[in-house]
Amino acid sequence: MCFLCDIQTARNQLTPHDERPQCLLEEGVNVLTHLFGIFYAIFIFKMFRRYAKKHNLNKMNNLAILCFCLASFTLYFNSTTYHLLNILLPNSICLRYFFQRLDHITIYIMISGCYLSYCNDLVKE
Repeated sequence: MCFLCDIQTARNQLTPHDERPQCLLEEGVNVLTHLFGIFYAIFIFKMFRRYAKKHNLNKMNNLAILCFCLASFTLYFNSTTYHLLNILLPNSICLRYFFQRLDHITIYIMISGCYLSYCNDLVKE
């Protein structure tokens, strides 16, 4: 028994019966593309900060930019970690299950980070 999860539940969640398991090449490509996303999120954060300073954006706009960039970074970092664990520790079911759940949670965080800037523009009008 694992302190993070029930082993049987974790096994069923990580290998659903109706889903094809990904091969090592697919997981490697997932790691590389999500790793690129981490660097892209850092780059976008720096570009948005320069834009904000140049155009004297207010605090709400800066907050929206910060939330979007943090959500992007968090999403890609957790997803990279999850796919890397699938390659490096394929037998560590509990750890992989935990990071799979974290990966899915950060998708919702990213959605909220995207909508915050959209809602920020609606509040101004």
